Amino acid sequence: MRISTRGRYALRAMLEVTRHEKNSPVSLKYISEKQDMSKKYLGRLFSELKKSGLLTSERGRSGGYMLGKSPAEIKIGDIIRAAEGPITTVRCVESSTNRRCSRLDKCTCHIYWERLENHIASFLDSITLLELSKDNFDSKATESP
Repeated sequence: MRISTRGRYALRAMLEVTRHEKNSPVSLKYISEKQDMSKKYLGRLFSELKKSGLLTSERGRSGGYMLGKSPAEIKIGDIIRAAEGPITTVRCVESSTNRRCSRLDKCTCHIYWERLENHIASFLDSITLLELSKDNFDSKATESP
């Protein structure tokens, strides 16, 4: 699994919104300049984040984007899924495909792919936007599970 530019930008942009003043909308222009991202690309990305409930927006002169939930409630996995789609390592364990793997009965690796996918999802869902924004990530990453 490789997290694309889309997922990385979504996380950086959400961090920027989190670090901005509370209860005050932040503009796409501000985030774009601060994070060196295309405003147009960021607009499309924020549309997806808004659809998933991670962001809200306000129109008008002092409008912009705000978090749709508390940063303590937003998991890194939520952001990656909103930007990238399902977190999956191989197609045969992807839950969004309603196809049953034709080799499931013969494949001894399937259970390991499922476990890997569960570990990745568990890791991404164990870190909140609040933790990451407070730079607690380093201490969390070095702790033993």
